[in-house]
Amino acid sequence: MNRTFVTILLFVVLIGGFLVAIKKPIESTLEVPSVVEIATAGWPSWDGFTIGAQRSFWVKNKFPLKFTKFSDYTEALDYFVNSECEMGMLTIFEAILAADRGVKLKIILMLDYTVGSDGVIAHPNMGDKSEGKIVGATIGVEKHTIAHFTALKFLKIYGIKSSEIHFVHLPLAQLKDKFKKGELDFLSLYEPDMSECLELEGSKRVFSSREIPMAICDVLFVKQDCYEKRINSFWPLYRSWNTAVKQMSDLGNDFTNELAIKSGTTTTNLNKQLEGIFLTGINENQRAFGTIDHPGYLLDALQEMIMYMKSYGIIKNNLKAEELIGIEAMTSFGWDQK
Repeated sequence: MNRTFVTILLFVVLIGGFLVAIKKPIESTLEVPSVVEIATAGWPSWDGFTIGAQRSFWVKNKFPLKFTKFSDYTEALDYFVNSECEMGMLTIFEAILAADRGVKLKIILMLDYTVGSDGVIAHPNMGDKSEGKIVGATIGVEKHTIAHFTALKFLKIYGIKSSEIHFVHLPLAQLKDKFKKGELDFLSLYEPDMSECLELEGSKRVFSSREIPMAICDVLFVKQDCYEKRINSFWPLYRSWNTAVKQMSDLGNDFTNELAIKSGTTTTNLNKQLEGIFLTGINENQRAFGTIDHPGYLLDALQEMIMYMKSYGIIKNNLKAEELIGIEAMTSFGWDQK
């Protein structure tokens, strides 16, 4: 009897010790990291990323995010630069501006490149003039946004120097109002605002990003210190984004219905917007980032953007495009491993 009791007691002690031993590893596995803040604005792929992340079990438990959304790109950029916000979800134009303003950062994900959703539109008053020389005309541009780059590309096609045209720099809402009143000859902007302004009878699109594919890229970028601390932890973001891309390709499901609501539009209008955007999932990101020895086309896009911004005095510093790409995080991860 005593021997049996002792045996049972030893068994209980051993089991208890085993449970204590595995308790801490289990708890550490379930520990939720600190929340990372992302500054962003309104754009279908950014809203899609947000929805995908908010629905993802892995993001919630392995890389929790706080999204701070602004009404325009400039406000989002300023917040990212001047606060403790760790991430930005904007275009490569804003990423370069942030780097020029002294923020050390890395691009860790490309969400899309535009194939028509950025462009320049002409007011009805321009008539056929928009097809020929436009020296002396006025063009509205939201300063320090990707619309500035689009406008410069438009001028290059016509062989016009920026000094030969009158730029009007105002917030987008004011530019749209001026365009509708006929106070601007041209307006450089992006969707969904471009479609709204094209509803003005007689207005027309005279240039779009379809003519410069892989040049205007929307990206997720992170400050250097956060990048170094979490370099092997970005996979939940990659995974949730890849799932979101698949969901966004099928209009009419609950994901795209939520996306339309979040974007303040209908699924029909959302479809029109998405037609001008090439969403980049797993395979396209691998192609865009490439490897350290064989970089992809994201490097080319950054180099061209930096060159333009430097030549037109938008940035002051001699930035190196390769230093802005978080290629280590992308290549060390392996999209198919998670």
